[in-house]
Amino acid sequence: MKHRKKILSNRSFAAIWDAASKAGSYRELCNMAYNSKYFNPSYLEKKSGLSMKEVYVVLENIYNAYNMRFDEIMKEAGTTNSKLRDSFCIPEKSIEAWKSGRNRCPDYIRLMLLRYYHLLKLGKYIYTEEYDDYLKTIPKVYEESGKEKANDAFNKKDAITINKTADDSLDSDIYDNVRNYEDYSDDDFYEMISNIGSAKHIADDGVKINNKRNSVVNKTDYLDNILKNRKKK
Repeated sequence: MKHRKKILSNRSFAAIWDAASKAGSYRELCNMAYNSKYFNPSYLEKKSGLSMKEVYVVLENIYNAYNMRFDEIMKEAGTTNSKLRDSFCIPEKSIEAWKSGRNRCPDYIRLMLLRYYHLLKLGKYIYTEEYDDYLKTIPKVYEESGKEKANDAFNKKDAITINKTADDSLDSDIYDNVRNYEDYSDDDFYEMISNIGSAKHIADDGVKINNKRNSVVNKTDYLDNILKNRKKK
């Protein structure tokens, strides 16, 4: 059997939340409901389809949520100071002050946290208009498109890794020889350095171009001059 959800409008919720901030007790909040415009029982029955019993449940749940201590919210949420600090960019000193009771957490931050951690429960099959609108914004193909993106990213990562491995292996052999350049004659050293420029063509095109015009040395006057000076000595 499919149950029909009942939606509490944002206007009604805001009126109850504001009243909860002023009520000294749950009973006082219930008394305030009869004098209110947007959350008296007859109004909620007409606009949201709530029965008298459901109205009292909603009022009690909102009153209790509003009056939760900050440390209780963190405990129910299963979060820590550092997680809260990093997730919402809240200064840790503020978090400590709210937890200890030295300062009171602003009501709007309290409400955002209650909603974020799903601690604001109005009643069975009863939702706020805001939460119902949020559910409608979730794309129906979200999970499927997410998998496709993950697979594409995985394939691209593999391709990059393979190419990088080939380049690294190629460069590694050449640079290992360069580090031991003292064991080479000037001509051998010049030839070895020249191969660095053409080595990239092996990885990119699969063709080795053993031409000194493509070398790093001939494209860099600084290195070329050093080698020329070494030959003159």
